[in-house]
Amino acid sequence: MTQANEVEALIAEARGRLNAARRALETEQPVDLAELQGRVAALCERLSSLPLETARGHKGVLLALYDDLDRLSADLTRAHGELGQQLKGLSGGSQAAAAYGAPRPKR
Repeated sequence: MTQANEVEALIAEARGRLNAARRALETEQPVDLAELQGRVAALCERLSSLPLETARGHKGVLLALYDDLDRLSADLTRAHGELGQQLKGLSGGSQAAAAYGAPRPKR
């Protein structure tokens, strides 16, 4: 496999991991970015070993991948904020329940 083919394969793997993360987020499942991070790290390493003109040949696909990563980041940030609001609502209810369920002081 040539270096350029390896880069294309790594880009495809990164896109696959990105799509899996997006699906997990959409179905409110845990999002594991470790494998995506590993693919992006491997991709960056491989790109740095290519001649400059060869690496530049992947610019369009890399920009699209970057945009997809940016959208995932925004989606994760939004989901995190929504979850935080839900948790705040739960903690308020728990405090009220605890107050009403507290034993009466002895006289």
